[in-house]
Amino acid sequence: IGFMVLPESPRYILLRGGGDDESRHKAEDVLNELRGKGAAAEVRKEVDAVLESLRESGVPPTLREALRPRGVQRALVLGMSLQLLQQFSGV
Repeated sequence: IGFMVLPESPRYILLRGGGDDESRHKAEDVLNELRGKGAAAEVRKEVDAVLESLRESGVPPTLREALRPRGVQRALVLGMSLQLLQQFSGV
């Protein structure tokens, strides 16, 4: 229930807004709420750092690409098998 009153993450706001002026302003507003009004210069630096990290990280992988490695597939099958066994055994 508590998460309903939490503000959106500045990183999420900038990611969805593409770093335009409106999303930048929203992200700065959220950080100003969290840090206090006296930290305006630090907030701008932090927003710049987040924008730079978003530019460097590129496009996130699709679900298909994330599940492609053999190790991920094995872990997924093992986890699903354990859950299925627990469900049937009533543990």
